[in-house]
Amino acid sequence: MFGYNETTQNGVLQGVSCDVKSCAYHDTSNCCHASNITVGNPAAHSTDETKCSTYKLQAGM
Repeated sequence: MFGYNETTQNGVLQGVSCDVKSCAYHDTSNCCHASNITVGNPAAHSTDETKCSTYKLQAGM
């Protein structure tokens, strides 16, 4: 897994968009509010083979 850790502005990771509405770090502007993200599969050859290991199910989902 490879990590991304960047200084946030207003709690948003700049340049990181997120379409996963069930994630606790997702907001209505499709921004990520995690302090850092980890995305993998190092052997991926397509977007279907990748995943965000930082994903956390939003409460109540």
